[in-house]
Amino acid sequence: MGVYLKAGGYLRALQLDTTAAEKLAVTLPGGSHALVDLTAVHFVKPLRSNRHYFADGTNIKKRGFYTSLSLGYMIAERGGAWNSDNRTGFGLYATRSYRWSPAFSAGLGIGYEAHEYGFIPLQLDFSGLISRALSGKPTRRAYAVPLSWRVQAGYNLPGRNLVAGGDENERLRGSWLLHPSVGLVFPARRGPVVELDFGYRIQRYFRTWSWEWSTYSYEDRIILKSLTLRLWIFI
Repeated sequence: MGVYLKAGGYLRALQLDTTAAEKLAVTLPGGSHALVDLTAVHFVKPLRSNRHYFADGTNIKKRGFYTSLSLGYMIAERGGAWNSDNRTGFGLYATRSYRWSPAFSAGLGIGYEAHEYGFIPLQLDFSGLISRALSGKPTRRAYAVPLSWRVQAGYNLPGRNLVAGGDENERLRGSWLLHPSVGLVFPARRGPVVELDFGYRIQRYFRTWSWEWSTYSYEDRIILKSLTLRLWIFI
């Protein structure tokens, strides 16, 4: 059980008992006992064994397998052999991961992105926490907002044209992507955990132009270098 205190922080309790003197008798995991005034208790709730908790009792992310959904906004510099300009884009992503500890998890994700064209990224996802403000770290502030890191690497599958249309004479071919980022995790006592991250996404694809009435064709290598802002929800 988690005994949440009005002054902040909480106690992990194995057993609870109320006494006639308006005290809450708490048996702690180490075997010791504590008496807490009932007027100092904010609320009591069960703690989940498959969660990591901060020093103030907020849960962070699941142990084991978990699913994350995210919405991303990208400002990309589009450079190629013929032109160079800026593009904005949006992305929707779903990732299935396994968390060994708060510091490291790995998974596989898929999404849909709209830049000048539509792409379906397949990507490996590695992430974890930078902050050590977990329970059991008394030197840290109880309400510290944890920092996170994330690295994604994978392949772009070209989809249909979505934003600017396209030309029937052009063909797209996908290539690699790399996306490092850092973020802020907002733990919760109820509901899903939310994360906001900032990163730099590098994606490459090839565009081939050819015409039925001519044997001439050329291939344009395009690299999108995007500043990104993403909102994650962990379920």
